[in-house]
Amino acid sequence: MHSCALYEISQSLLCIPHHTYFSCSSVGDSMPLEPHDNDFDGNFDENWGYEEPLFSKIEILIFSIATLTLGIFSTFIFHFFNEEIIKVIYPLAYNEKLWFLILFKSSLCLLTFVVIWLVHYRLYHYSYESLSSYLGFNKPNWNFLLLWTIIFISLHSFQWANHTRAIHIRLSEDILTYGLWATLISTVIVAPICEEILIRGFLWRATLDAFQSERIALILSSAVFAFTHYNFDPTAVIFYFISSFIFVSARTAGGTLAFAIFLHFLHNFALMLETLVIMSK
Repeated sequence: MHSCALYEISQSLLCIPHHTYFSCSSVGDSMPLEPHDNDFDGNFDENWGYEEPLFSKIEILIFSIATLTLGIFSTFIFHFFNEEIIKVIYPLAYNEKLWFLILFKSSLCLLTFVVIWLVHYRLYHYSYESLSSYLGFNKPNWNFLLLWTIIFISLHSFQWANHTRAIHIRLSEDILTYGLWATLISTVIVAPICEEILIRGFLWRATLDAFQSERIALILSSAVFAFTHYNFDPTAVIFYFISSFIFVSARTAGGTLAFAIFLHFLHNFALMLETLVIMSK
């Protein structure tokens, strides 16, 4: 049998997205063209022609449901299991609580690395686009970053320690439960990096490619982000849903996912400072 036909059959059996970029020469050789790191502006039609999405709609929905389940489950675990039931039935020592936090954040980091590896694998075999381009690390628009940094600082300055919200209460409980440095690292460093790569880096782009709709990509990624930050506060869902629009625009209008990570970091860091000021009173 012709090697080109054998290759196509093997790909269908593996259930891996099949792209149009492989050549069958007259001598019967058939292998995917090697990906390269040439400049890519996001327009497949003008650069390489049509390319099928790396991830199917079903895969995207499964990932979204799994992420929502993980976020909501962790909310119940941290609120009820760790704060309500355990402290009555079996009070955890400080080290046990800290290891519980480390285990959860480690699972989030592991999920992020797995997603990055999966994207890299499929890009390497079935696409010309680079990993950094797919995840959104492109040419930055520094004017965007300057503008939104000023806006973020101004918004937090207006509410600086004047209003105690549910997020401040939760952060104060985390600081008392896990310690300042553990809470700072998990909230200000780990969360912005992992969440932005998973939500705005992977989910937004995969949804955009699969559904061919910026609106669906924006709504789905924002909904997943919002409901994973539920924390038994319905207003938090609305807040994070709207804030997700800003983080998506950081990737698109700002030109790079790094700006979304930085703005996410800036927001969480400001919340930590506000919480410390409130606790000091």
